[in-house]
Parts: sequence; C-alpha cells; structure tokens
Amino acid sequence: MRKILLAILALNISVYADLDLGEDFEPGDLVTAEAFNSKFNKLNKVVGEIKDAHILGAWNCTTYMVTLDPEFADGGFMIENGGNGQVGSGYFFSNSGTLTFTEINTDTSLNSPKTWEASKGDLIEDGGNLSGEYSLVLNKLHLFYKPFDEIRYGAIFNIEILDDGLLALDLDEGFDTFLPRSNLVCERAAS
Repeated sequence: MRKILLAILALNISVYADLDLGEDFEPGDLVTAEAFNSKFNKLNKVVGEIKDAHILGAWNCTTYMVTLDPEFADGGFMIENGGNGQVGSGYFFSNSGTLTFTEINTDTSLNSPKTWEASKGDLIEDGGNLSGEYSLVLNKLHLFYKPFDEIRYGAIFNIEILDDGLLALDLDEGFDTFLPRSNLVCERAAS
C-alpha cells in the first residue's frame, strides 16, 4: 500500500489531471476487488511499464507540426494535400491518420519485434516509410524500417498512456533517412 501512495504522490498532477478514475470511494464504503483493481490498473498504465498489449491494435492519430509562418508549412499538412491544415489561428498544423501495431507471436517486442503501419505519409514520419517493426524498451517505442530490403533504425519515441484509449508519442531521437514527426496524440480506434 505504501508503494501505491508513493506512486500516486509522484504523479505530476497537471499532466494527469484529466485521468478519469471514476467515482471516489466514500468513508465506510465496501470496496470490491474489481472496483479497486480497475482504479489501480488505470494508474498503473499511466505510471507503470507500458507493454505491447497496451498499444496493439489500430489508433487514430494526429501529429502536430510547428510553423511560425503558415506560408512555409509542410505541404503534407495542408488541406489540399490530405492534411488538416492550420489549427485555429495558432502556430500548429496537423495531419491525421491511422497507426496500427500488430503482433505475429506472443513474445514481447523486445524478444521478437512487432509490426507498425501508418495509413499515410506525414503521420509518423516524412521520408515515405509507412511500415516497419517496433520494440518497446523502458516506455520508449523504437521504430525500425526497411527502405532498401535492409533493416534500419528509424526513431525512438517516448510513449505515454494518458488515459484508457489515449496515448502520446513524443520524439526522443531520429536516425538515418527516417524523418520522424515529433508530436503525436492517438486515440484507440473503435473495433
């Protein structure tokens, strides 16, 4: 119980203020194991280790790109090229699509890389690569791709589960000719 309290106190309240844990327990309430485990599992996803099972499936993602001068915005973010265009009158342009994570076997992606696929260019990267493999290590998503029938290291994203069915990918590092996007917010697609 002490570890649970320390984990809760360690949360940055401003980042996780929207995490919905359901109704609060009242003094004298009888708490079922199911109700307690439900709340604990939501917290654990946010502050615990992210596993392949948490991200497998299709995600509707939006990537955001900063542009101080709209005249020089990346073409892939413009409405006429399939992007969403400028967000309001701010400094961001967005582009939306589907990002899908699949598995071939039940080993962890560290032991046996899983696959990723983007529905369109400019969603996760700008080099024309729409698929590859991934491994999860220490809440970091490592993407690999095959531009010339040879595996290459694409990028590392910090991955955060913000709430059930909502995750964020923030670029940590990009490699080689893989041109990763830096800010993605993804919502689990309806099945």
